Amino acid sequence: MIPMPVTILSPYSGQPVKVRDQDVGRAIRDEQKRIFYMVEGDDGQGYYASKTRQGSETDQHRYRELASNGPPAQSQGQAEQPAVHDATGRTRRNPVGLIMLVLVLLAMIGAAYVYFVRPDLLPGGDQPQPATHQPAEPTQTEPTPSNDTTHVPASPDVRPPTTIRVSSPPTGHDDTPDDVEPLAVPTWHPGSQTATATSSARGSDDPFRDFHISETGLRYKTHQPGEGARAVAGSFVEVRYAVYSLDGQALVDDARQTFVLMTGQAIRALEEGLAGMRAGGQRELLVPRGHSDQGSLPGLDRLPNAAFVIDLQLISVRSGVTHIVEQAGQGEIASPGDVLELRYQAWVAGDDQQPFDSSDQRGGPMRLTLGRGTVIAGLEAGLIGIQLGETRLLTIPPYMAYGSHGFGGGLVPPDAMINYRVSVESIQPPSQSPDDRS
Repeated sequence: MIPMPVTILSPYSGQPVKVRDQDVGRAIRDEQKRIFYMVEGDDGQGYYASKTRQGSETDQHRYRELASNGPPAQSQGQAEQPAVHDATGRTRRNPVGLIMLVLVLLAMIGAAYVYFVRPDLLPGGDQPQPATHQPAEPTQTEPTPSNDTTHVPASPDVRPPTTIRVSSPPTGHDDTPDDVEPLAVPTWHPGSQTATATSSARGSDDPFRDFHISETGLRYKTHQPGEGARAVAGSFVEVRYAVYSLDGQALVDDARQTFVLMTGQAIRALEEGLAGMRAGGQRELLVPRGHSDQGSLPGLDRLPNAAFVIDLQLISVRSGVTHIVEQAGQGEIASPGDVLELRYQAWVAGDDQQPFDSSDQRGGPMRLTLGRGTVIAGLEAGLIGIQLGETRLLTIPPYMAYGSHGFGGGLVPPDAMINYRVSVESIQPPSQSPDDRS
């Protein structure tokens, strides 16, 4: 090792630069802040300055010639040696500040990912929430007598356990993205949980006394908490369920349903009972009479005019529609059941110059009833909460649009994400609206 500090000539200007031991192997700046490197020579003659970190035989030879001639004077005709530039002077930058900035940015990106993409990782219980646009947490106290319990018999018969036939996926296409791993759902035996609960409660005034009660009167009990993504307003969910009357009669033996949560596509009990639940979880719902008089429940032509029980399993949860408000509105806010008149343009994401559909192409504004299912699920979900006069840009994933089939003979390719720009011109409650037209 040669003693430090040493003076080495810049390979650019030939001016001397003072180098210390901590500079060896690092980028060195000359008097004009040009970077070079100090490389150990292979001829046993110490170090030489190279424009590259590894150096080369050519660089070594060039430097030896430069060193043999000596550094140039500061100006023509001057004999004095030029001033030595200190490589460790104030022009050297401390990397600690830059490292701290990078760490802060990474922390902010991670926090944004968790908040917007994986809200299920945030602290929060697996609790049902009222079916509103901003669901609130239910009361977690033990149930107390209420008006809803008058519809529950003192000692209903024990329901016989029902064996659910685990079938293969439905025929047709599967719109599940390739990057979503199938959830390992535990074996489901609806009926057995309530049979146990009601048997242990025989002789009591309330056979569902160990059920929790939500703010709206829905009773629920979680039998399997689940470990997957959490269902929130706007999530695209798939559920499996069986329905029973309180006397043990099976109304729906085994059914499935997919819908967008909190958009009015499903009955209120399903939406409220699922909110906050995690994929893979199983829950039992005691639905009071009149609690779910809107929405649909596949398997039932008409909802019972009495309290009934739903054995529920949340199979999957996928992210919903995202939107950007391009122009704020004012006045009425759209909710399920309202009739909207709107103008729109639709295009495949990334190709906004070629709309595949628009209200202008169809001769004027479109009318639709939210929650009726007359348009793709993503469009309905993106319109919930929109204000009169508002313009939104919607981004809809393929499983809430046209799936693996596409649309229009190639206008929308299979598994394509699409965008809608929608502007609402009128919002009418159901009692004031004529029939929909597409």
